[in-house]
Amino acid sequence: MGQQFKGYKENAEICEWLSTVLGEEAIIIRAAEDRLLTLDEKRLPFSLKTDVRKAFISDAPIHICNVDSIKALEQSIRTKYSDQPAILESKDVDILTFRPSFLIDSPGAYSEDEFFELRIANVLFRLLGPCQRCKTTSLNWRLNSRDDLMEPYMTICKERKHPTFGPIFGTYLKPDIIKSEKDFESILPGYKIPKDRSFGQTGIIK
Repeated sequence: MGQQFKGYKENAEICEWLSTVLGEEAIIIRAAEDRLLTLDEKRLPFSLKTDVRKAFISDAPIHICNVDSIKALEQSIRTKYSDQPAILESKDVDILTFRPSFLIDSPGAYSEDEFFELRIANVLFRLLGPCQRCKTTSLNWRLNSRDDLMEPYMTICKERKHPTFGPIFGTYLKPDIIKSEKDFESILPGYKIPKDRSFGQTGIIK
């Protein structure tokens, strides 16, 4: 038997919107309010023991990818098959392959790996760890098919294989509201407290 989870159906308006987008009947199920699971510290090394996940997710609430990283991966694939033009015709790297919450445009391929914190408007996102990739990245979601050469997964394995985490691409983050300097020290121990930002109920605001 598979795992069983509690949840509830979203309202009719939202489900109707999704059905229109997909072109077929669909419903959205939201996790129950009391669903609180700890994060896997082996997969997410920067997570805290107090971090939890509430929704139907396996790792973390926010996943980001970088435009330059996708371009670098695509270039690696083009170099790999440079003498096989017929193969290259079907080897464009699609952002849908990675299904990020946010696509950022930061100069330098894989620069997102170095972001310990990221702020969007007045919300602070804290790094939890790298996104470990599996063979799912060989699927083309637009064509509903798997790449015959398992790309871009195979190139990720070659170019981005971490000794501990395996193939990685993109990072996981968690949004935090840091209400005080004391909270900052607790969440980011050892880091210098910023003096150019105010603390409050809505996060860190410059």
